Amino acid sequence: MPTVSRGVYKWLFCRSATLDDFADRLNHFWTFGLFLLFAAIISWRQIYTSPIQCWTPAQFTPEHSSYASNKCWNRPYIQYQKDIDEAWELIEFMDNETSIGYVPPRLDMPYLVENTPSSDPLSELLQTMSTTRTLHQWLPLILCFQALLFKLPNILMYFLHGMSGVSFDKLSGLTAGFERLSLQERSILCRQIGRYIYNWCQQSSNCLPWRQLTFLWLFVKCLYIINCVVQLSLLDGILAPENATSFGDVIAVNLFDNNASLWREAPIFPKQVLCDFRIIQLANIHRYTMQCDLTANYFNEFTYMFIWVWLLFVTMTTCVSLFVWILKTLVPICRQRYVKKSLSLNEGINMSTMSSYDVDKLCDVTGEDGVMVLKLIGDNSSDLIVSEVLMNMWKLKSSENVSPSGGQIIAAPSIQVQPTEPSVMYPSLETGDIKQGEKKMD
Repeated sequence: MPTVSRGVYKWLFCRSATLDDFADRLNHFWTFGLFLLFAAIISWRQIYTSPIQCWTPAQFTPEHSSYASNKCWNRPYIQYQKDIDEAWELIEFMDNETSIGYVPPRLDMPYLVENTPSSDPLSELLQTMSTTRTLHQWLPLILCFQALLFKLPNILMYFLHGMSGVSFDKLSGLTAGFERLSLQERSILCRQIGRYIYNWCQQSSNCLPWRQLTFLWLFVKCLYIINCVVQLSLLDGILAPENATSFGDVIAVNLFDNNASLWREAPIFPKQVLCDFRIIQLANIHRYTMQCDLTANYFNEFTYMFIWVWLLFVTMTTCVSLFVWILKTLVPICRQRYVKKSLSLNEGINMSTMSSYDVDKLCDVTGEDGVMVLKLIGDNSSDLIVSEVLMNMWKLKSSENVSPSGGQIIAAPSIQVQPTEPSVMYPSLETGDIKQGEKKMD
């Protein structure tokens, strides 16, 4: 688990030793950072610019105008004419006698209101049923929450992968300085890592090549897809105008239509609104109704148009990645090709002496989990150490004289091992500390 000394920034943004591909990084790194960037920009615009401009009477001083603008900006509720009509129809259906003689208000544009009690119960009921929450003040927090949802699957993978019996951080720390080690130290290190991975694969082996680590990674990919689909669905429900099938249709029409007067706006981001407020002076109540321009919503709407398109791209990319990795997991030839390719990099192995049966037996022991761990080692160090580790795993497998399935003798390939010194210093796999080497060679 990350400690305080490592820093929150390093834990969140620096690449840790974990299983991921382009689609995973697109979710937990690029989308996460993009949402935080938009949250920071919108916060800056709300604080250091004028997010709302209100038309005020001529007698208002600059202080009065600033107060009126801030008062309207912080209004928590907004009314639309369609919501008033729907609420009034419901009130008439519920109690037709009470509603006789009452004329609901007609609005030329959305109306910012306060949740204040009214002297008329019917007016208060209509206002309560027809108002919705404004979101423009809370967009930075909403974007931060959306970003957190894209980071959670990666955090889940980071904490749960240890349950499979292997530590990514420990393997990454041991193999990070592989290029700086001497040939003798490399040989001992690869022998230790090969024995560690081989024993781990033997302990977690079953009749299937897909084990706990594989299922965990595919489950995390499914979480990414569910998160993207849910967020896209919510954005469609919130941003799509009336009689629009999807917010994507609105974006396409707005981008490719040359007539700017036909631009369809997201109702949750109104541009022109009405706002009324009261000022008490010398026991006199002065009521004002002003027309305001929510300039911040122009940028907010374009931001969420881009977010919708970006989420669609991330969803499609993650779905393709999940399909590809399920296919790679189900087809054993992908594991065999990776093992053969890695072993062929080792000059001490003659691939012509290895039969396909021998490679299959090694792949059965390694499984998909072992291949994933080997790929992780290769990404954090180099493919040469993967070749050395696989060679040592092959030696351990070949030491089992008889195959448990068919009784066939597994012949070890010709291996050229460098002579070892009586004593060397090498890093321990368990702790990463420097320990005394072994005198005897494998």
